[in-house]
Amino acid sequence: ARLYGRPIHRSGLFYSPMWRREPPLWVPASDLPRDVMRVVMVDPAAKNFAAALWAAFDTQGRMFLYREYKERDRTVSQHVEAILTENRGDPIRLWLGDPFMLRQTVQQAVLKDEHMKVLQVWRDAGLSRLSIADVDYDKSLQESREYLTAAFDPTHPHPGVVIFNHLDKLANEFDHYVIDSIAQGIHRGEARDRP
Repeated sequence: ARLYGRPIHRSGLFYSPMWRREPPLWVPASDLPRDVMRVVMVDPAAKNFAAALWAAFDTQGRMFLYREYKERDRTVSQHVEAILTENRGDPIRLWLGDPFMLRQTVQQAVLKDEHMKVLQVWRDAGLSRLSIADVDYDKSLQESREYLTAAFDPTHPHPGVVIFNHLDKLANEFDHYVIDSIAQGIHRGEARDRP
């Protein structure tokens, strides 16, 4: 297979076998304490789904994934309005966007020669505190696997994750997420997102 003209190797389901829809990972929703640190992660899309995921972290670093948003065929303003409505007044400490938001530009409809960063478009639409997550792609994928592993192993040194079992769109992502890696050249073995 090829991705952007480069040979790739399909790596298979990334979260298997750590991802399972069963306790202690997949549990009914419960009230979260008010003193948890709450974060919203936003993944924009110009032509496909835009998504947001709400996470809360307790004092031991355990992550609770408790709310989701994933829709398509909406304007940025409609996405932002829906995300803010879905937030329900939660005291969010960090609004984090995919690093893609800083690299990509969109053409403004009014000024055809002027382009804005995707991040600025989303900020202007109402997520003024949205900032870019400073993460390495490969490291963040590995970190997510550590959280899943620790959910089933109380002796694991990494904090675990708890996912509320009404997050069906997120569960579908875990069920089907596949990564690719480059099979040849100087970037051999580096991860590539699925095509």
